[in-house]
Amino acid sequence: MNCTGGAQGPNGSKRAGSVAPMRSRWSAGSRRRAILSSSGASEMTRVSFERVTPNNLTAPPAELRAKGPVGVTKEELGLRHVLFVNDVAFISETIASAMPSFGFHAKIVGWRAKDGPRRRSNFIRTSSRLLRRFADFQEVDLVHVNYGLFGYAALMAPGKPTVLHLHGSEIRPADSARGRIARASSRWFSRYCSAVWYSTTDLKDVVRQAGLLGRFMPSPVADFFFTATPQVPPKPHVLFAIPLSRSKGAELAIEAMQVLADGTPDCRMSAFGFGISDEEAVALRRRIPSSVRLLSWTPHQAMPQLLAEATIIVGQLGLGALGITELEAMALRRPVVARLGKPLPEVEPYYARDPPVLSCESGERVAQTVLDLLQDSARMERLGEDGRTWVQEYHSAQTVAKLYADEYRKLL
Repeated sequence: MNCTGGAQGPNGSKRAGSVAPMRSRWSAGSRRRAILSSSGASEMTRVSFERVTPNNLTAPPAELRAKGPVGVTKEELGLRHVLFVNDVAFISETIASAMPSFGFHAKIVGWRAKDGPRRRSNFIRTSSRLLRRFADFQEVDLVHVNYGLFGYAALMAPGKPTVLHLHGSEIRPADSARGRIARASSRWFSRYCSAVWYSTTDLKDVVRQAGLLGRFMPSPVADFFFTATPQVPPKPHVLFAIPLSRSKGAELAIEAMQVLADGTPDCRMSAFGFGISDEEAVALRRRIPSSVRLLSWTPHQAMPQLLAEATIIVGQLGLGALGITELEAMALRRPVVARLGKPLPEVEPYYARDPPVLSCESGERVAQTVLDLLQDSARMERLGEDGRTWVQEYHSAQTVAKLYADEYRKLL
């Protein structure tokens, strides 16, 4: 990926930072507060991309997907109904498939991660989608809003418990007007939600500094990343699986690419060629060595093969936390180089031990770590096995779905 904020009692008084038991029946004015205090893309430069789709993989997609569970109607199971608003990083899609085992049926509305980065980015279009699905909000037991900018969706389901799930950019301090609006909206609408969750460990202090009480909820890794059985690539191949964003550490990644390209020209490299901001991505792409193969946005079902074709995965180097791509690479037994902050058990009690990830603070150190690993196949294999075990323990879909279900029941 709980605490909640001030509670409103029967007499309407509010106590910041207190926690009150959930009433069995909600009214429109009884939502618990989760806030402590009020406080045009430019035209893309023409670049040669390699688009990865299930049709140009070396292994058929059917071999990469887990077999689906036996279909059982929600009436037969007596399931509670959850409405996911938006799907960030395929988290809702992954969780929805696992929730029936824990007594919940989930439906997803709004934008979907499978739509791709450009189609899902329009706030007005997504809001229009949600309004057209207003009836869905009335038919569920609980609403789970992904991305704080859409926290207003809590108002579409009066009397129903709502989770506001923060994913990063909408709550981090920002210089841009768009970023400031997203942060202010996230803080404001959190007061209408029953609980606030955040998805990565680096957000703990960010959420607290925004005046919110939140609970960490780990991100789930889809089953088909564990069922895939990729072979080790015959030739060394380094994949820089980082969006072209300075906040994600793309500048350090490019520095490492330049060091590797100059010192070891035979080292095959690939990198994500897209970013969060078109302007920023264009500027960063100009600095990437010409020998690096640039990849366009990749469908989720194609990701196992894309990651498996790399010998080493270089993940995010800016935020000090593991994102979903790093977790998916570890599930595929690929050694991961990234930048981590404090030991995870010190940051989040959910973790009993640190992930087996090689942490680096500079581009030069990343390059040297990659070169050292390429000379030590036994170490790479050990890191791969340990990484898969760690992700299975803390981030499998079943493990995380149980956490969701346990927290949902506290709100119902």
